[in-house]
Amino acid sequence: MKKIQFNNSIEINIFNNVNDLYTITSELFIEEFNKGLCIVSGGNTPKSIYKIISEKKNVQSNRKILLADDRLVDEKNSLSNYKMLTESLDIEYSDGFPIPYFNLLKSKGDPFLNNKIKKILEKNFLYSSFLGIGSDGHTASLFSETSNFNSKFSSFKVKNKFDDFDRYSLSYKSLMRSEQIVFLAIGFNKNKPLQEFFNNNIDFEKYPFHKLAANHKNVKFYCDNHALRNIKL
Repeated sequence: MKKIQFNNSIEINIFNNVNDLYTITSELFIEEFNKGLCIVSGGNTPKSIYKIISEKKNVQSNRKILLADDRLVDEKNSLSNYKMLTESLDIEYSDGFPIPYFNLLKSKGDPFLNNKIKKILEKNFLYSSFLGIGSDGHTASLFSETSNFNSKFSSFKVKNKFDDFDRYSLSYKSLMRSEQIVFLAIGFNKNKPLQEFFNNNIDFEKYPFHKLAANHKNVKFYCDNHALRNIKL
């Protein structure tokens, strides 16, 4: 692993071996989970990390975990981040965590769910948000055309024209409450949005993760060497 302090607010951790990234990052997840409320994402990279965490069995009980976003599909659907999280991260969650966004929206409605998330964020210190980066530069469900950066709400429902389903996402305002934001990026398909960011070609609208990475005061990147190929740091 190579560690680079890019600037006062951004640390970059680069791995030649993806399995080393999974193992070392799992320790950070555990450390932050044991502090208190954390936000996590879906996807294949965190799924591998969650399985390592589950095997280590050293996460304390009653953990408070929120999903950064989810596809609004039935929890039995393979596209559900809630399904992936609860099946892959075998820990003892605090009562009511993680929140099944699809079910609560269906049974209680959008205002209820938004208010529930708002209260959780107001009553709990948010230690870390562990977020992915899409090949298009989105993070959570903050996409270029539907980032809703100025939303006053803690969360929102969104529909992308390329999706057959709605999504539910924590807002930019909510994610920025984190004490630290950790971005995970594996593979060359993540190279373009990362290259633009580190070359200072920052575009909040085109690459939404840029806005969080540029404006938060404590950001860590955990990337493999393919994601950062040909990027001068």
